[in-house]
Amino acid sequence: MTDTVPGGLSYVTSSLTATRGTVNDSTRPSLSWSASMTTGQVITISFQAQVTQAGPKAITTRVDFSPQGSPTLTRTVTLLVNPLLGFLPLVMKP
Repeated sequence: MTDTVPGGLSYVTSSLTATRGTVNDSTRPSLSWSASMTTGQVITISFQAQVTQAGPKAITTRVDFSPQGSPTLTRTVTLLVNPLLGFLPLVMKP
């Protein structure tokens, strides 16, 4: 698995962990994990990042999984950082 921490976020050093396998953050902001897995096995991979974006922005990160003997599986997540909050007036009919 590889994931590059996108602009607007700053990786927190040494925060990459996995419940199994080997993690590597030596080429940060590119993070990687590898392990042998069996069908149905659940492994949790996590890391921390700090928001460095000053204003509101949608930040998308992409993770690539490359299982041996199978096509690469790509997943994306979009984070909304520093969103603008809006409050609408309450209008009541008599």
